[in-house]
Amino acid sequence: MLVLLFVVNGIASLITLNNNRKVSEHISKITDPSLQSLEDFGDLLTASKMYTTNWVFLRSNQDDKDALKRLHNIDYPKLKVKLNLLSGKWDHKQMADSLQKIYTGFEQLLVVEKGVMSSLQKFEDYNDPVAKFESERIIEDEVLPHTSRLMNSLSGIISYEQNIRNQKNKDLEEYSMRLRMLISILAITIIFLGTFLSLYMARVIVSPINKIRDMVNDLGKGIIRKVNHKVSNDEIGKMVRSVNNLSEKLQATATFATEIGNRNFNSYFEPLSAEDTLGKALIAMRNNIKSSYQKLNEAQHIAKLGSWERDVKNDHVSLSDELFCIFDIDPVSFDSSFQSILQLIHPEDIKNFQAIGRKYMQDHLPATYECRIISAKGVTKNISVQSKVVIDAHGEVIKTIGIVQDITERKKGELALSESQKQIQTIFNAALDAIVIIDEEGKIVKWDSKAEILFGWKQEEQLGMLLTETIIPQQYREAHRRGMKLFLKTGEGPILSKTIEVRAINKNNDEFDISLSISPSLIDGKHQFIGFIRDITSRKKAEAKLRKSEADLERNNRELIQKNRDLEQFAFAASHDLQEPLRTISDFVGLLRQQYQGKLDEKADKCLAFIIQSSDRMKIFIRDLLQYSRIGSDNTNEQVNCMVILDEVLADLGKAIEETNADIKADPLPFISGHPAEIKQLFQNLIVNAIKFRKKDSIPKIKISAQKKDNYWQFTFADNGIGIEEQYNEKIFVIFQRLHTRSEYQGSGIGLSNCKKIVELHNGKIWVDSKPGEGSTFQFTIQQNSN
Repeated sequence: MLVLLFVVNGIASLITLNNNRKVSEHISKITDPSLQSLEDFGDLLTASKMYTTNWVFLRSNQDDKDALKRLHNIDYPKLKVKLNLLSGKWDHKQMADSLQKIYTGFEQLLVVEKGVMSSLQKFEDYNDPVAKFESERIIEDEVLPHTSRLMNSLSGIISYEQNIRNQKNKDLEEYSMRLRMLISILAITIIFLGTFLSLYMARVIVSPINKIRDMVNDLGKGIIRKVNHKVSNDEIGKMVRSVNNLSEKLQATATFATEIGNRNFNSYFEPLSAEDTLGKALIAMRNNIKSSYQKLNEAQHIAKLGSWERDVKNDHVSLSDELFCIFDIDPVSFDSSFQSILQLIHPEDIKNFQAIGRKYMQDHLPATYECRIISAKGVTKNISVQSKVVIDAHGEVIKTIGIVQDITERKKGELALSESQKQIQTIFNAALDAIVIIDEEGKIVKWDSKAEILFGWKQEEQLGMLLTETIIPQQYREAHRRGMKLFLKTGEGPILSKTIEVRAINKNNDEFDISLSISPSLIDGKHQFIGFIRDITSRKKAEAKLRKSEADLERNNRELIQKNRDLEQFAFAASHDLQEPLRTISDFVGLLRQQYQGKLDEKADKCLAFIIQSSDRMKIFIRDLLQYSRIGSDNTNEQVNCMVILDEVLADLGKAIEETNADIKADPLPFISGHPAEIKQLFQNLIVNAIKFRKKDSIPKIKISAQKKDNYWQFTFADNGIGIEEQYNEKIFVIFQRLHTRSEYQGSGIGLSNCKKIVELHNGKIWVDSKPGEGSTFQFTIQQNSN
C-alpha cells in the first residue's frame, strides 16, 4: 500500500511538476523575453521616428544622427535576430507571420529614412530648399503615418503575448492547487501507515536499500562510489557486496577509458570476464584509435598540418602532435591556455588575428585565414588556419575547433613567383619598345599592344605565326629563317642574346627599319624568347642628316664662339662706358643738392632725388646685365663645397640680414661639381630675393636644404614672403620681367634670369611653388658629384 501510495503521489507530483516546469520555462524563456523584445522593438520604432525627425529639423544634432545610423546598422539587425529566435518557438504561427510583416514594413521605412539621410548628409545640404522641403514632406507624409501603423500592429502582438502570459500563470496556479490537495490527502494516509511500518522497515530493509539506490542513481549520473554498510550473510549483505564489486570494476573501466581519451594507449586493462562485451569493445576501440591516431599523425606530419580544440569556458586548448611541432612547443611544459598560443602570433598580425576571432565567435560562421607566428624557438612561420565554433542549445559558444597548416615554404614559392612575374610585367610596362615572345620553334605566343601599333596586326592575328614569316619582307625571309633557326637551337651550347637591325614590313606592306633584340628566358617553366622591337627609321634618317651636317655644325660652332667673345667684349666695354657718365651724373647731382640745400623748392629737390635714384637703378641694371653676359664664360668644373659657398654669401649679406633680422636656417649641403662663382651668385640671388620680397612688418624666414635623388641633388630655398601668383611661376625666370610696381620691390628683372641660366649651365632645371601671402619655395637640380 505504501508503494502504491508513493507511486500515485510520485506520478501525480511528476506530472504536475513537469507541467509546471514546462509552463514556467515557456514563460521565462519565451513569453517574457518575447514581450521584452517586442517592447524594445516599439521603443526602437519610436526612436527611429524621433531621430529621423531630428535629422531633418536639427542640422547640427550629431548625436542623434549617430544614434540613427547605429539603430539602422546595429540595433535593429541585432533585435531582429533575437526576435526571430523567439518567434520561431511561439505556439501561434499567425503572430510570427504578423511580426514578419512588421519587419517588412519597418525595413521599407528604413529605406525611406536612408533616403532622407543621404539627401541631408552634409551641413551645407540643409541650405538646399528643395532637399529640405522634400525631406520634411517625407517625414510628415510617410515616416510618421507609417510608424504609427507599425506601432499599432506591434501593440496587437504585445497584447496577445500578454494574454498568453496571464493564461500560463493561471495554469500554474491551478496545477499547484491540485498538487497541494493531492499531497495533503496522501500525506495523511502515509502518516498513518508510515507510523506503523517505519520502525521495522527502516531498521531491516530501507536503510541499506536506500544506500544501494543512491549509489545506483550516482552511477546513472556518472559518479562511482561504494555502499558504506556493514556486510552480513543475508540477501542484503550479498547485494551490498555485489554492488561494491560492480563499483570497483566500473571504476577500473572508467579509468581505462580516461587513459584512452588522454591518448595513453599503453594503459593496462583486462575484461571483467570472458563475456565482458564492454571490456572487449574498449580494448578493440583502444587498438583502433591507436592505429588511426598513428596514421593521422603520419598524415599530418607529411602535410605539415595539425589540429586543435579549445574549451572556451574552461580556457583549455588541446593540440595534436604535429601542431606541437609546428609551434615548436614542448608538450610537457605546455600549460594548455589560449594565452600561450596567442603569444606566438606575429606582432604585426595580432590585431587582424583577434578581429577574425571576435567575428566568428559572434556570427558563428567558419573562418579561413592566414597569418604569421614566431614559434617557441623564435622561427617566423606562415600558417593557414581553418576554424569553426560549436554552440550549445542556447546558442552560446562552448568550444572552437580547427586545423593549422604550415605554409611557410609555399609562401616563399609564391613570393618568388610573384616577384618574378612583377619583374617581367615591369619590364613590359616600362619598355618603350614593342615586345613579342616566341617559343623554341619561333612561333609567336605573345604580341603586346605596342607591337599592334607598330605593325598593325592584332594579337589574335599573330598568335601561332612564325615571326620571320610575318614582319620580314619577302626578299629577306629565307636568310632570316636560317639565322633564326640556328639561333633557337638549344642543344648546341648556351643561347646568347642577340641584337640586329633589319628591314621590316607592317600590315600595309610598308617597309621600315627596326632594331630586333632577342633574349632567352624561362617563363612558366618553358624555354621561350623575348623580342624587343624598336622602329629606328627616324634614327636612320637622323644619322644620315647628322653625318651631312657635322661639318656645318663645326663651322657654326667656331663662328658662334667668336661672336660670343665679341659680344662679351662689347658688353664689357658698353657697361664700362655707361657706368662712368652715370657715376658723374649721380655725383654732380649730389653736389648740387648739397650746395643748394635749403635754397631749392620742394619740386626741384624731388627732381634731383629722382635723378639720383634713377642713376643708381641704372648702375645696378648695367651691373646685373654684365653679370648675366659673363655667366658660362668659365668652362672649368671643380669640386664645390656648398656649405662654404653659403657661409660666404651670408657673410656678404650680413648687413641686410642684420637690418631685417632675417632667420636663415640650412641643413647640411653637399659637395657638387660646378663653377664656384656662379653657384655663389645663384645662392646670393635667391637669398636676396627672399629678404627683399618679405612681408611688411614680418621677419623673413628662409629654410635651405638639399635632397639626394637618382643622379642629382635637388636644392630647396623656402621663404615666408609675399608669394607669387601661379600664372607668373614661369614668367619670373624670363629676363627683364618685373611683377611688382612698388618701389621697395622693384629690381632689374635679371636676378632670377641669372639663376635660370646658371642652373641650366649645370644641366639642371629651376622652378617655383608659391601662393600669394604664403611664401615661395624655389627648387633647382644640379647633377651629383661624381666623387
